[in-house]
Amino acid sequence: MSEDPDWSLAPTPAAPAIPPPRLDCGHLVVPGALGHGHVRLALAQWGVAPAGGLSGWFARVESGLARAAAGGAQLAVLPEMAVMEAGPSLVLDPAAGELPAIAALSGRVMDGLREVAQRSGLWLLGRSLPVRQADGGLRNTAVLVA
Repeated sequence: MSEDPDWSLAPTPAAPAIPPPRLDCGHLVVPGALGHGHVRLALAQWGVAPAGGLSGWFARVESGLARAAAGGAQLAVLPEMAVMEAGPSLVLDPAAGELPAIAALSGRVMDGLREVAQRSGLWLLGRSLPVRQADGGLRNTAVLVA
């Protein structure tokens, strides 16, 4: 209870409830929030084909990202092991040294994926590629870049 209530004032009626604005998708608009409850994904599906080396593969990825961005995507996801298309053959034979050859390119692959993601304005999940670790082993590493 109040120490000094002013009982002479009439109660002020509550303002009518105004529902928060909603987007076409039905999610609430939250001022200052990043996004609005969902992200539009572009999930790449393409046939496996020789890419003509790393530069040809980046051109193929960049073309796909341009289509994804035009369709309103915010995050593009490449097929699992997509980078293997940039390797010497389409069937990797670890005994023939192809997996280590791809691993040797992992730094260039990550740098190139960052560049094409930045040019497209999309986040990009570059999927996995073998990366050489300090202990000399290869680890399958997924790459997420903006």
